[in-house]
Amino acid sequence: GLIRPARKLLREDTKDRDIEEFSSLGKEFTEIAISLRKYSSLLENTTGGIIAVNKNGNITMANPHACYILGCKETDVAGKNIESLLDISKELRTVMKGEVTTSELNAVINRQNLTIGYTLSPIRGKDSIDGAVFYFMDTTKIKEMYSEMQKKERLASIGTLAMEVAHEVRNPLASIKGLAQLIGEDLKDNDLKKQYIDIILKETDRLNRVVDTLFEKK
Repeated sequence: GLIRPARKLLREDTKDRDIEEFSSLGKEFTEIAISLRKYSSLLENTTGGIIAVNKNGNITMANPHACYILGCKETDVAGKNIESLLDISKELRTVMKGEVTTSELNAVINRQNLTIGYTLSPIRGKDSIDGAVFYFMDTTKIKEMYSEMQKKERLASIGTLAMEVAHEVRNPLASIKGLAQLIGEDLKDNDLKKQYIDIILKETDRLNRVVDTLFEKK
């Protein structure tokens, strides 16, 4: 389709035209067509969502994965303002000044809460910003996995700390119990201090059982 105009010109009048020039032009058009096909294939098959908007924020292109994430059809979003789908008005204004924005947002898509990680980049024209490209992915599962990993790491840290504390407590408890037993040997059974010693021994035994339980759960 791209080289048809050049062929038409060749058929209409070749007397005053340089055939080699048109031949070269045809080759360039062919290369452009091949490049466009590769570019279109890349956009269609990429695993991330891609939405292009003009300077007013109206959607000019959305690849299949973008529509899949947003739960819509390409025909449904074409021409719509991207802000009607995603709350990125502030970021879009920043990008229209020539800056690149990378962040994430929370959105409700088909009654599901999604976390979307994205990069919003300007489309630069010759003298101005002509629009922007919104590249995004559904990072909900990744964020959930990361949160779960953090939770497990915190629990593991707490478990390690508990083991260290239990180890440090066990030795002083043994000393307290040994000294209390030595003191109790010199006291009579009806001595009030003997009762205090018995309480100390019972409580140290109780703490030792707690420590032993922690070591069993290691």
